[in-house]
Amino acid sequence: MVQILNDIYDDLKQASVTNILMFLLFSILLTLIISSQNFFFQRIIENGISKKDIIAEKTITVIDTKRTEQHKKDVAMNIEPILIPAEDDFIKVNLDTLENSIVQIRHKKVEPSIKRAELGMLFDIAAQYKKDYFAA
Repeated sequence: MVQILNDIYDDLKQASVTNILMFLLFSILLTLIISSQNFFFQRIIENGISKKDIIAEKTITVIDTKRTEQHKKDVAMNIEPILIPAEDDFIKVNLDTLENSIVQIRHKKVEPSIKRAELGMLFDIAAQYKKDYFAA
């Protein structure tokens, strides 16, 4: 009997056998740890609902997307536009276009009241008494 134990002890001294035994021990230990987590989890949860009250140690916050989008819209409505001076070319082109339109209206062979109405539309004048300032 002692001889058999000595033979087993000598076999266990070899590095390859020791490595294999350590690997098996580690695998069994890891398997037990992972399976115990699932076992304990299944005892707490029943049909997807926790049997116990779960109290968070920290406050959990989430973004309220609807209110955030509404707030963005409200803030965007209150922003004043940034105005820059118009460029000289833009002013010149618009002035030339306006001048050409006025000349075309003046050279039309229609009644002066129609010319006044067209000039009023051109200058975006709604009040009738202001349209009378234009000379046909």
